[in-house]
Amino acid sequence: MDNLAVSTALFDGHDMAVAFEEIAQVGLRKAEPAFIGGYSNFTEATLSEDNGTQLARQAREAGLTIAAVSAHMDLGKSGDEPLEQLQRRIRFVSACDSSVLITNAGQAEDRDRIEATIEAALPLAETLGVMLALENPGHGMGAAISDISSGKDLIGRLDHSLVRLNYDAGNVYTYSGATLQPGQDLRGRDLTGIGYIHLKDIAAAGDDWSFCPLGDGLVDLAGLFKMISSKFSMSLELPLHLNRPGRGVPVRAARLPIAHLREALTRSLYNLNSIILKSELDA
Repeated sequence: MDNLAVSTALFDGHDMAVAFEEIAQVGLRKAEPAFIGGYSNFTEATLSEDNGTQLARQAREAGLTIAAVSAHMDLGKSGDEPLEQLQRRIRFVSACDSSVLITNAGQAEDRDRIEATIEAALPLAETLGVMLALENPGHGMGAAISDISSGKDLIGRLDHSLVRLNYDAGNVYTYSGATLQPGQDLRGRDLTGIGYIHLKDIAAAGDDWSFCPLGDGLVDLAGLFKMISSKFSMSLELPLHLNRPGRGVPVRAARLPIAHLREALTRSLYNLNSIILKSELDA
């Protein structure tokens, strides 16, 4: 799939160059470097233009391009910091030779500040050609974006071609407390506001959740692909090093062996191809 990338969240704890090599070895040509609080270690200094240039070089050496960058932040905080952070991320993405920045938006109660921060950063985004893909989170309460309806409402208010949704299919399911599947959420909806898609899956063990290879868990991905085209730009996001005790906030564990991650990625790709093929045959 030419439009499919793999998030480096899968390889947390391993060097980025190793992640790129593993992605290339399964025959894919796109990566999504991940800088997400709680998922991986990074600081604001990590997101420099020099580091972005180095990431782009490492990706090229592995035969990859950088399809998108996840560098989450809270756009609704008060003060000057959110705008500075957002502009830093836009420059970083551009230095990575990419054009998609994925981030959460923030809380619904801060929507006015979220919109003001984005609007202030749009001139830089326009100059560098970077799309802001706002993602629905997987846990918490009161998010500005929780599903397709609230997401389209926010980007509709901003009304700009460089502001789109990163629709995370797994997050829709977990944020809703396992009451809403992505296919249900998207049924009958106009999908033009979706600029990118994250695919991930989750398994249950008693009251706890853990992330698992795509197609092995509770997220109805077959239902998702009845609603969307497989031609959307998308990433496999497999944060297998995270657990959610009591379905709560993700807890980061030690890095997993490369052999384990390689097997999970291979299995996820096999399952995804099977799901997509069946959805196309049933169409």
